[in-house]
Amino acid sequence: MLTTLVSLAALLPLPLLGSAPSIPPSVALAPVATLSLAARADEKEDDSFLDLFGWTEVTLVIPDIPKELKGAVSESDLRRWVSTPLKDAGLEILDDFDKSLERFVARTKDAKDPGSSLLAWDRGFSWLSLELTTAEVGDGSVAVSVDLHAYRCGILVPFRVRPVVVWRAGQLVVAEGRLSSRSKIREVVEVLADLLAEDCRKAAKVKPDDKRLITKLAGIEEGKGSKEEDGFRF
Repeated sequence: MLTTLVSLAALLPLPLLGSAPSIPPSVALAPVATLSLAARADEKEDDSFLDLFGWTEVTLVIPDIPKELKGAVSESDLRRWVSTPLKDAGLEILDDFDKSLERFVARTKDAKDPGSSLLAWDRGFSWLSLELTTAEVGDGSVAVSVDLHAYRCGILVPFRVRPVVVWRAGQLVVAEGRLSSRSKIREVVEVLADLLAEDCRKAAKVKPDDKRLITKLAGIEEGKGSKEEDGFRF
């Protein structure tokens, strides 16, 4: 499902294809924010939260829960644990990926300049993926990797869009039995969601003319960052 976003341009209204918009600073050009729950406490204040600038809504995607965890946690559990802190931070949490995509396309149709609408921080398409993966470690214990990734869909080259990871964090836990798995997974999920909510609050306080934002994006736009995939950093 997520890979379909690589060619999202096919879904966009034809006016976008009628002109070749220049590529201003955009979500796709923002550097990836690599976050680790284990290392976060020791990190100094950084500006990675700027990649969340303009976030107002996000679609929560939860891949299939591993069979080892069936009966321990449900999709509704995970949605609730993630959504509560983010709603408190002012985000609108959407559940239907396809409907969210339709809203995104509709916004480009309603805009005076569809190309600029697609590039705008506050009118892009974003989603949040909470994924659980498991591995048996013996003695009936199960290792569970809990990973929370935030994506934004932006321009990579004219007429092409690409999902970009703008925030990620994860933690590995080892649990014995369903009750142990549930409590430990909930604890980690809520901590990760709190970290993201904290960064969302910081980003919400940033003004459009904030020099940190302007300098950061301008430097990337001019190709001063690391060059990967046709020179764009993501």
